Amino acid sequence: MYTDVRMGMRYDYLLSPKPGSDRLFVFFSGDAPRQKFTPPVFQRWTWSEFFPGSCLYISDPTLQVDDSLGLAWYAGTEEFDPLSVISDTISGFSRSLGVKLGSVYTYGSSGGGFAALRILTFMPEASAVCINPQTDVTAYNNGSVGKFLSTCFGGRSRKQIMKDFPERVNLIHHSGSMLGRRIMYIQNEMDRHHYDKHYVPFCLAMGVIPLHPCGLNGSRIASSINKDGFSSIIFSDRAGHSKAESREAFECAMSNLND
Repeated sequence: MYTDVRMGMRYDYLLSPKPGSDRLFVFFSGDAPRQKFTPPVFQRWTWSEFFPGSCLYISDPTLQVDDSLGLAWYAGTEEFDPLSVISDTISGFSRSLGVKLGSVYTYGSSGGGFAALRILTFMPEASAVCINPQTDVTAYNNGSVGKFLSTCFGGRSRKQIMKDFPERVNLIHHSGSMLGRRIMYIQNEMDRHHYDKHYVPFCLAMGVIPLHPCGLNGSRIASSINKDGFSSIIFSDRAGHSKAESREAFECAMSNLND
């Protein structure tokens, strides 16, 4: 594990190198309930053997702000934005591993998927794979949003945070700078909140026609690869938002990295 302290905040990283590989996968974590987890939190670290490249896991430094905070979207506080520091560190790791920035793939689910997408605004050569992400934190129907705003942004309302810090909480705010970027968006069609309130609006902002729910069973996927670099993969699982990407969706994403 590698730890760095910047302006009083601790940044924790866990590297699983794959010698000889020319790819780096960078993982961001989603919700980490504090009754179960204590930072640093590295989700999906047991998956490293399944990825065709080295893996770098990053804990959200924002969780240090309060002992009860479990989800903060790597959005920081009024005083700091952690993705600025994290993007520089990723670049350092990629250089040390001999990986070009164009072969860096950010990866995350839910709140981690939000961060995996937002960091593209700091790393124009990188690509992203996101699973059931929030694309607008203020549209998320979860009590974690209120806790985050109260703890990190002075108790601002959802409306006020959109006015004061839209770049921290809304990916559609960044859609112009994401056009033409390589993004693989994996969505569970049975997670209707994230399909309707996050996937569809983001697709439309990116000028992409969303894939429609099509009554898939758990062993099938639907995928669409846009010529401008945006890919959609739809899978189906009744567990909804709590379910990770299906094996078929994961394999589809990995097989299309070079397309």
